[in-house]
Amino acid sequence: MTLALVTGATGLLGSHLAESLVSDGFQVRCLVRKTSQTDHLKGLGVELATGDITDPKSLAGAARGAQVVFHCAAQLGYWSTPEDFRRVNVEGTRHLLRAAHRAEVDRLVHTSTAAIYGTEHPPGRLVRESDPSNPGDGYSTTKLQAEKEVWKAHKRGLRSAIIRPGLIYGPRDTMFFPLFARLVRLGVMPLVEGGQARYQPAYVTDIAQALRLAARSKGAPGRAFNAVGPETGTFKEFTDTLAGVLHAPKPWIRVPMGPLLVASRVAEIAHGTLKLSGQNPFSPYTIRMVGTDQLYDTTRARKMLGYKPKVGVREGLEKTAKWFEGKG
Repeated sequence: MTLALVTGATGLLGSHLAESLVSDGFQVRCLVRKTSQTDHLKGLGVELATGDITDPKSLAGAARGAQVVFHCAAQLGYWSTPEDFRRVNVEGTRHLLRAAHRAEVDRLVHTSTAAIYGTEHPPGRLVRESDPSNPGDGYSTTKLQAEKEVWKAHKRGLRSAIIRPGLIYGPRDTMFFPLFARLVRLGVMPLVEGGQARYQPAYVTDIAQALRLAARSKGAPGRAFNAVGPETGTFKEFTDTLAGVLHAPKPWIRVPMGPLLVASRVAEIAHGTLKLSGQNPFSPYTIRMVGTDQLYDTTRARKMLGYKPKVGVREGLEKTAKWFEGKG
């Protein structure tokens, strides 16, 4: 039986990946911190290895005996500091790669982000893996740096592949869905440029599928793969569907991009002047991310991995809302 180590296993993607690996017959070991909520993982019957990717000493035992490592742990959040992002996303990845190499792991699959491409894309153009990177905030910048660490380890003999997901949502999402649900219910969800920017939101199990496929494909090592959902739609369409699922009014507040960018630059100055911790949640980069098309070409993943996302937006939002209502 193949032993798989999963980092970030108490998070959105990692927890669903652990579930699917158990269903696929893997022996699963999850790296968890002492303070992590692990009830869900215990229910799966997985092995729990206490440690932290920022603590190199704790990783040796976690990696020992594993044939494949799925690296899903990452530092997220607008209020994270540059040091937080660097310590977890870059240094933590480097520590894990070293531990995996020393443990003679057969393959590592790293979860990155399509945000490394930035926001300067021609409208409607599908971004390919070969396109240049242009990250614009602490998260995307350090995720790109982490990719460079992965490729270094790959050259040293640790066969590695990278998955670059777009927007992910689903049950156990503690950041994106709860925020959007509350804004929609309160009737204050803003629609930048009328919500006409187009996205390919991915239900979490589809991205877990991409990770598993990358662990099995002979051609995956040494390559990065975009992974998104099966449907393309506007932000307005997405929030309208969310409103319908939540039995709430459709969002209607339209905000033009120009004034928002001016306000965001003022916020940037104030953020720096006041020496506030974390990164500015209303940065020009963030505004452009929600107000411009974020479309990614998945031809490589479909042809090389056999990636076939299955969960449409309405189905995915219904499942997520059901979890959210039960949680609340």
